Amino acid sequence: MTNMLSVQSLFNDKDHYSKCRHSFLPLAKYFTERMPRWCQHVFPGIIKNIILLAEEEKKNGCEKRECHSVCSVLSIGGGSGEVDRMMLQQLQGMFSNIKYSVVEPSLQEIEKFRNLVEGDTHLLKTAFDWHMKTFDEFIECMKVSPRDSFNFIHIIEAIYYMPYDGAIQEMYNILALGGILLIIVTADGSGYHNLWKRHRSILQDDRMNFITSADVKKELRMKNIPFMSIRDESRVDISEVFVDNSDVGDRILDFLTHICNFRQTVPKNIRDDLIQLLKSEQCCETLDGRKMFNNSSDAIIVQKQG
Repeated sequence: MTNMLSVQSLFNDKDHYSKCRHSFLPLAKYFTERMPRWCQHVFPGIIKNIILLAEEEKKNGCEKRECHSVCSVLSIGGGSGEVDRMMLQQLQGMFSNIKYSVVEPSLQEIEKFRNLVEGDTHLLKTAFDWHMKTFDEFIECMKVSPRDSFNFIHIIEAIYYMPYDGAIQEMYNILALGGILLIIVTADGSGYHNLWKRHRSILQDDRMNFITSADVKKELRMKNIPFMSIRDESRVDISEVFVDNSDVGDRILDFLTHICNFRQTVPKNIRDDLIQLLKSEQCCETLDGRKMFNNSSDAIIVQKQG
């Protein structure tokens, strides 16, 4: 007999979280296909619009990109740096000097990121600045010790794991004129969106915000901040979730819900309803008998105007 008291967040068991994440991400081909494709074909069109003109250079009549010596980048929640490295390959092709500030609260992830940098000779000309802090803590430090604003700020699939209220405004505040803010977040209408919308009560977690692109767009409109959005369609084979006694399927289900041992701990009526929703057209397409989860995301791009 299960009850709500036995339900535990996946964040409570770091080892199990890691196993679940590594069961899902290879299926999503996130690092091997999806992000490499996005970084190569979509990302360059976003960063080409970064403007690096300081006021003093404008006064001197210098209006070319070459006037600038440094492009200042802020990575928020970059984790172990795999996606950052892909983006840096594109940035280095456009800017001769880059200062790359990383805000990441996990020591383990920071160390992985550092090791990645040290093992890649192509990154040696990039100056890295490490901040083992939450974004809130980083903003407080900036208020105490003001520093230059950033030409490019990105937060990729990480906005769920930070206090959301006021965060986008804080990012915009530290963005330089002509700079670009990139937010990649799960798309409205995606499988995650429909899952969270219907089962928010059981999935609610103090360490996670159920934010979709609809929430981000709504906030930007309320603040009269212009933006553009690019949809990245993605499907993930989660057929194992619907196979009896599948350990892989159980780990995928745990990752999708962020509940530890979901199938064994969640009350039967809620568990059955959520699994049926996952199987339905609201979350999945059926392709050659396989259940393909709608894992689409939106890239929301803001350029700060003068």
